[in-house]
Amino acid sequence: MKRIICLFLIALIMLPAVTVYGEGGQSRLTVEEAMDIAVSNSKQAILDDFTIKLRESSLEKALYDAKYAGTYANIPEYILSYRIKTVITPLEAQYNLDIAKRTKEENLKSLRLSVYKAFMNVLLRKTELELEREKYEILKENTERKYTQYKDGKITGSDVVDAEYALETKALEVDAKEQAYL
Repeated sequence: MKRIICLFLIALIMLPAVTVYGEGGQSRLTVEEAMDIAVSNSKQAILDDFTIKLRESSLEKALYDAKYAGTYANIPEYILSYRIKTVITPLEAQYNLDIAKRTKEENLKSLRLSVYKAFMNVLLRKTELELEREKYEILKENTERKYTQYKDGKITGSDVVDAEYALETKALEVDAKEQAYL
């Protein structure tokens, strides 16, 4: 469930956050801003806060019970019950509170990491698209050079056809990358 919520939040953040078009032109969202937005909109953080409050109240109750546990008789069952109420229950409540606080920190780190990874994936796709465009331009120049060589009679027509085929294939790859990027 956490992963579904996390992925949903990332999708909500990444779609409008990559580029925001305003009246005055473009304004870009930084990774830190996206992380802050994800943390502020995270439902898991709210659930973690409720868990921490619950653990704090159980600690307060355990400390109150330990303080007013009363005395014990010299019967072994009462001694054990008294020791559990005064020592073990408050320690267990404190331990559970510490775990809840650490869990919240880990969930926030995980969310921030997920947003960072999503941004890096967007940048990687953009870089790959630029590389494919550069490869296309190189193949275009190569095809023009081959066509010139064919006119001069230095190469055969099949070499020109092969170069044109490579150019058309690369154009299709660039179009596919552009569609995937959008």
